[in-house]
Amino acid sequence: MNTDLIFQILVGGLLGVLGQGIRVVSGLAKLNASNAINTASNQPTSAFNAQRLLVSLFIGFIAGAIASLIKGGASSADDKTFIVTIMAAGYSGADFIEGIFQKYLPK
Repeated sequence: MNTDLIFQILVGGLLGVLGQGIRVVSGLAKLNASNAINTASNQPTSAFNAQRLLVSLFIGFIAGAIASLIKGGASSADDKTFIVTIMAAGYSGADFIEGIFQKYLPK
């Protein structure tokens, strides 16, 4: 029983990281485009922040794990609805959690 719960948390967390990874890729593309424009107009560019990337992926893991526990786990390994739902939770849940941290924690 405990191994099923641990497996559910790990699968949910990894799917959350995958969903958050999709968000990270789009953010990196936006950063690259912005830096190209800034370089062309002799403006300062923004640097890539590896610590923020790791925190963001960890938050995606947490969001996916929580969503997996709430959803109750996949009934089978091929449950596409479960997979997409948990990836979406990692994608959007990270935004929600980061928003709460930025609002309530000092910078």
